Amino acid sequence: MKVEDINLITTDISNFLLILMGIALSLFTLLYSFILSKKDQLLELSLLIKLGNKDPLLIQKQNNALRYIEKLKIFNDKLVVFIVSTFILSFISWFFSKCFESLELKYVVVGFYVISFVTILIIAYFIYIVYLLFKSYIKDTRIK
Repeated sequence: MKVEDINLITTDISNFLLILMGIALSLFTLLYSFILSKKDQLLELSLLIKLGNKDPLLIQKQNNALRYIEKLKIFNDKLVVFIVSTFILSFISWFFSKCFESLELKYVVVGFYVISFVTILIIAYFIYIVYLLFKSYIKDTRIK
């Protein structure tokens, strides 16, 4: 492999990671808005229950809202890990591509393989998050 090819591929990896980070940020924002919406509903239900309305339906709605918030929070926590790691790797690969000229070929190749391997891990983690999200969607929307 030539240094120019590695430089081009590393720059492409950095750009691809930025695209994935943008998608993850969009998902994070969407799920966060759902959490806030459900949290407002939960506050209303909690107030009604505190005021003495012990209707089992209200208590069930409150428990469902709590489970929903917890589930989305777990997804958002995974997305935060993904976003931070993607940003760091994107910066490292961008910085590495700018330093190619001053490094020996063996260091360039090792760096390229490390960046490529970590990118594959990050993509696998993103696929895992999306899989969990779709699995949850199918489970939650199933009509019994």
